[in-house]
Amino acid sequence: MTDKEALSAALGDVRRAYRLLWSYQDRLFDIVGAIAGEFESLKFYIWHPNSAARIDGGTDPRTRSAWFAFPMMNVSYLYRSGDDPNQAKAGDWLLDIRVVSDSGFDDVSHSPYDADPDDFAGIEATVSRIDLNIYLFTGEFKGNLLRDVWNRLEWPEPNGEVSEPSTHPVRTIGASFDIADLGDKDAVAIATRAFKASAVSALGVALA
Repeated sequence: MTDKEALSAALGDVRRAYRLLWSYQDRLFDIVGAIAGEFESLKFYIWHPNSAARIDGGTDPRTRSAWFAFPMMNVSYLYRSGDDPNQAKAGDWLLDIRVVSDSGFDDVSHSPYDADPDDFAGIEATVSRIDLNIYLFTGEFKGNLLRDVWNRLEWPEPNGEVSEPSTHPVRTIGASFDIADLGDKDAVAIATRAFKASAVSALGVALA
């Protein structure tokens, strides 16, 4: 095989990979929508890439890590119950639907901007997962919910136990689901309702 033939074959793999990613991300949109639909009082707030910030049109992408070109690889979709994203009252809450397409990325110890896929654990040792995290306000808070709350707090452990950060009037709870277990709408609904029921019991409030 000539160098050109080898490169042509590799580029064919690239085209297949992009088409596969389109299908994967289209499916993720369905899953995220189905999860959010189980919480009737919530409204979409914002989506936020967790691996790297989105690159605006005036920034030369060549000056950034290649991870900036994959904002959907590790991303949070935030939904809120309150009316004002710059303040909250007791009983308001946020839902973070966090998609981690490759848990190997989460396991790297250095800056995510410098993460090298060659350092990740093998494909068989990693998973693609969705974490569901709830942030329940126990008192009044004035500040932007993304910048001053979600971005300043650690994600809760995905163990179904309630945490109470000392810096904010917030109680948090989280759970994690392998996307392989969310193969259809019924599976998504069952997983979401189970998490919702456990969160209601642990937090002692209704989460409509």
